[in-house]
Amino acid sequence: MGAHVPTCEAPPPTKTTPPGRPRRAPRAETVLAVDDEPTIRQLLRTALEGLGFRVLLADSGARALEIIETEPFDLALVDMSMPGMSGEALLAALAQRFPQTPFIAMSGHGEDELRERMAAAGLSVTLLAKPFGLHDLDAAVEGALARRAPGPA
Repeated sequence: MGAHVPTCEAPPPTKTTPPGRPRRAPRAETVLAVDDEPTIRQLLRTALEGLGFRVLLADSGARALEIIETEPFDLALVDMSMPGMSGEALLAALAQRFPQTPFIAMSGHGEDELRERMAAAGLSVTLLAKPFGLHDLDAAVEGALARRAPGPA
C-alpha cells in the first residue's frame, strides 16, 4: 500500500441530499469547508451540496492553502480546532489574500473569546457554534454571502 496522501475532495456535486429535504437548484457559489474530522467534512459536503453549493473539502489548513492555489471559492467555512495550522491562522492567511471573501468560523467552545480574538486580529467572521443543524448552517452561509463585500475574491 502507498503512503497516505491528504485528500482534496472537490469533485462535481453529487446527488446527495439530507434526508427529508428537497435539493435546491445549483448555485454559482463555491464553499471551501475545512475540518480535520472526516465525518464532519462529509456532513458539510452533503448539507452544502443539498443547499446547491459546489463544495471544496480540506482536511487541514495546509491542504486548504494548496487547494486555493488552483480552485476559486466564494466562502470559507473553517473549524477553529485543528492540529497543525489552527483555524485562526488559516483565516488570517485567507483574509490577507482574499479580503473580500466572507468567512465562517466553526467552534465548539469559547465563542465570546473567539469573537474577541478575531476582532482584535481585524478579522470579520461569522461564528457558527458546534453542534449545529442544517438550518443554522444555511442561515450562517446565506448571511455571510449576503454581507460579502463587492468585487472579486
